[in-house]
Amino acid sequence: LTVGKTAQKVVTLKNCSLVKAHFEVNSINDDGKDGSLELSCSHGVINPGSSYEITVTYSPSIVGMQTNTQYLFKV
Repeated sequence: LTVGKTAQKVVTLKNCSLVKAHFEVNSINDDGKDGSLELSCSHGVINPGSSYEITVTYSPSIVGMQTNTQYLFKV
């Protein structure tokens, strides 16, 4: 993807249990050099039998830079 363009993907979290599920998303290896990844939400509650969508937006801002940020989803 080139600088100035944007791409989005949706990650769907599903709660198949009978109780509420609290979730949290944390970056685990971001060096801070390129802030091109953005999540629509980093924490919340998913009701029993429901799902929750998190939109991940990628907007590169530095020519030639590769983004290797990883996220940890805790439930």
